[in-house]
Amino acid sequence: MNFHRCAGAMAGWLLFATVAAAAEPQLIVEESTVYYPVYGRDREQLMVSLRVPGGGGSAHGLTRSEFRLETEFVQDRNRCIVRRLAIRLNVRIDLPRWDDASPIPADLRDDWRIISERTARHEGLHRRNALDAVEDLRAALRRRPPDTACADLTKAIRRETNRVRARWQLRDSLLDQRDVLRLPARPARRR
Repeated sequence: MNFHRCAGAMAGWLLFATVAAAAEPQLIVEESTVYYPVYGRDREQLMVSLRVPGGGGSAHGLTRSEFRLETEFVQDRNRCIVRRLAIRLNVRIDLPRWDDASPIPADLRDDWRIISERTARHEGLHRRNALDAVEDLRAALRRRPPDTACADLTKAIRRETNRVRARWQLRDSLLDQRDVLRLPARPARRR
């Protein structure tokens, strides 16, 4: 008799663990880095060539990130069974790379080193903001109430997604405001 009770309890725990594991929010991250050529004989030409092709402005380096939720819910009486809950994050980083067809002029080597290092670091921080945002969303989805109707769960997920997106946009905006590339001034040339 105790064996059947124990086996029944274990089967119940196994079923619960299986359902809980299936409902765990998955995180799928797809990343790519694209390099575009830069060149120049002087600082002005270099700064012009730093603009990201298709970037729509004066950006030198660009991180494009977006996430979407992939969900599958089934309503069962008064609760929503979550069969699939995944966050898919796509991150694409565009970085400048010196065009191999032309050597770096001696008086641009320091500028280019500063620009390439700072740009890679800056875009890496945008990437980190994107990863932090989806981890925040993932943590919030883990805390969802267990016995919720699917309509209520969908509304709660939408609210949380909007909150996370707003914080992410603010972080990126603040990063762009405070981390502006400034090259050291050059001494004036004597004529």
